[in-house]
Amino acid sequence: MPAGSLLLEEGLSQEVRGNVYRFERRPFHRWNLYRETSAKTVEPMLGFAETPSEPVDFVVPNYYNSTHPDSLFVRSRIANIRFDDGFASITNGQFHLVRGAEDTTTPIESREQEFALLREYYGVVLK
Repeated sequence: MPAGSLLLEEGLSQEVRGNVYRFERRPFHRWNLYRETSAKTVEPMLGFAETPSEPVDFVVPNYYNSTHPDSLFVRSRIANIRFDDGFASITNGQFHLVRGAEDTTTPIESREQEFALLREYYGVVLK
């Protein structure tokens, strides 16, 4: 996700911490957010609607995301956190750290190593 606020304006390229984003308006009061990659390709980030949502609108998606075997959140171990100068992410056995000019990716080789990273970077203590 973007590391800062974006102006909701169609077609406007906006840079946030070295990444370029733009919104595109879609039919039926919908918006999509895209990010330009370093290879100058465009990848979709997210979509949302301007129409109001009711609490019941979240029940089925939440249940799917937390229980279905095909859900990214069931199949994967994921953690992300933003810092003023970068971010840290854990995704399926890889730790990615960006801090200023530092950009490293390290394989996580044990549960103990993963728990240590969660404690150090996210403040999460697991036993």
